[in-house]
Amino acid sequence: MASVDFKQVERFAALFPAGECPKFPQSVADLPDNMTTRERIKQAMPDLWQQLHGGAETQLPADVLLRMHRNELGMGDVAALRSVGMEAAALTVEARAQAEAIAALEARMAADLEAREAAREQNRAANEMARLESAAIANMQLARQNRGF
Repeated sequence: MASVDFKQVERFAALFPAGECPKFPQSVADLPDNMTTRERIKQAMPDLWQQLHGGAETQLPADVLLRMHRNELGMGDVAALRSVGMEAAALTVEARAQAEAIAALEARMAADLEAREAAREQNRAANEMARLESAAIANMQLARQNRGF
């Protein structure tokens, strides 16, 4: 008897309303003919989709295969991954790129905030200096008036 991953079966069954659940696919031929259902499976279970389609690393262009081996895949590799049925790998690359973009945006926002805070502090210090200079001038004028100048 073949080993069955019941967690995967449970996730698969949850994609379908009661009474409409097809058999758990063991090959591409077992997938439902309905394209909408196939797309739902592909989106919800990319690991299963990749497993059913073979995830044929050997069919990747050599440069993509090399980047995959080095864990350096980028967004430019997503189409090649999908073309050989490696949907889970493609989604992983997209998720990593999105996370990197978010991290870069957060870093830029933090740097901008720090720059604004530094500018505010400079303005505050300049305003305080101007206030102190103004007070010193006023005190000097008052002292002159008191001495009869």
